[in-house]
Amino acid sequence: MDMRVLVTGGAGYLGTVLCRKLLDKGYKVRAFDRLLFGREPVRNLMDRDGFELVEGDITYLSEYPDLFHDIGGVIHLAGLANDPSCDLRPEMTDRVNYRASIALAEKAKVNGIGPFIFASSCSVYGAGVGELKETSPLNPVSLYAEVKVRTEQALNGMAGSSFWPVHLRQATLFGLSPRMRFDLAVNVMVLHGTLNRKIYVLGGGKQWRPFVHVEDSSDAFIASLERAESLSCEMINVGSKALNYQICDLAALVASHLPGVELEVAPGDAERRTYMVNFDKLEKVLDLIPSWTVEDGIREISQALTSGALPEPQSSRYYNIRLLKELVEKPATMGGEPACDDFVPFCLPLLGKEEEEEVVATLRSGWLTTGPRTQRFEELARDYLGCSHAVAVNSCTGALHLALAALGIGPGDEVITTPVTWPSTANVIVHLGARPVFVDVEKDTLNIDANLIEGKF
Repeated sequence: MDMRVLVTGGAGYLGTVLCRKLLDKGYKVRAFDRLLFGREPVRNLMDRDGFELVEGDITYLSEYPDLFHDIGGVIHLAGLANDPSCDLRPEMTDRVNYRASIALAEKAKVNGIGPFIFASSCSVYGAGVGELKETSPLNPVSLYAEVKVRTEQALNGMAGSSFWPVHLRQATLFGLSPRMRFDLAVNVMVLHGTLNRKIYVLGGGKQWRPFVHVEDSSDAFIASLERAESLSCEMINVGSKALNYQICDLAALVASHLPGVELEVAPGDAERRTYMVNFDKLEKVLDLIPSWTVEDGIREISQALTSGALPEPQSSRYYNIRLLKELVEKPATMGGEPACDDFVPFCLPLLGKEEEEEVVATLRSGWLTTGPRTQRFEELARDYLGCSHAVAVNSCTGALHLALAALGIGPGDEVITTPVTWPSTANVIVHLGARPVFVDVEKDTLNIDANLIEGKF
């Protein structure tokens, strides 16, 4: 294969398996990943011919101008990967899972890349009724699922003769991966059954879920990549009818394959999400029938746990939400997430037709700084404020400078001010020859602490 495939989230739970299978088929792979879980998951791929790892953040694509060079197709896996992670900070979910996905697609389209395979989810069916097909009504009941629906719709709106988005609505993944997860239903049940000899079922256990092994899901992505043009704008459920389970039955199945395991169904409100899914289209259009069973997953995960291949299974590296919480709590300067995703304006200007007309009239007057219109504005401000004088300046720094000069501040004077402000606040004091004296702020208001001022005299 001459095609080089860009796999976002290539160092993740699904991505590491998919990258390996792409390489096995002869594809070249460029994995793009933030590496929140480190480089260990891709260690076995690093020496393989055709594999390239780019460490980066999908929300800052402009910082990677060569990312799409020589790329023939995109498989987009990156994003916050379950309901708890998306609920932690909804604004981050919108930025990472939606806006970054659209930006990625736009860049792929501009670079002439046709195949764009999007990792969607069967959770878009939410509280579904009956056996759900790709044409069934969508009823997402979580932010994670809502954003998947929005992204599918937006990507299809971008489709054209040279850009072919395909959406794979995956069942809940399970199975062994180099970047192992224990926050997935089958995996965590095997973990508790193997190590604790007890499996807990929450939410009553009557809810339906479809499942698919990470190996079979990877095969679906590769098959979609190879047929992308003919499948443009199609949604395809990825899983197996035989792997639709009620959670209580799934837990019983896991327990039956692990000796001495006790099953406990915890009382509680019924889970809102419940969906039994039809997967006929997967076989029809991709000629795929998943071959891995839940029993296969139980065996491989249990063996890995008992052999010590998955050390410290309670470590946050196996749980998306735990690591994400650590990331959110860590200062941005130390590699954590910014406290706010978007710029926070100090105030929103209220500009209407009158303001626009004044600007146009000023531009046409030939007086861009001073002049008769500035004088009229000063007079209007003076009368409105009820003061003796009003002077228009072009910045707050100019206003501070003028106010101190009007007070006669100069060499030998001291001016008390706050340290939590712009540098210009102290600069104008120094510019006039005086000395700034800083007084700390109140913790709750961040205003200068009046009780500390007297001690500075």
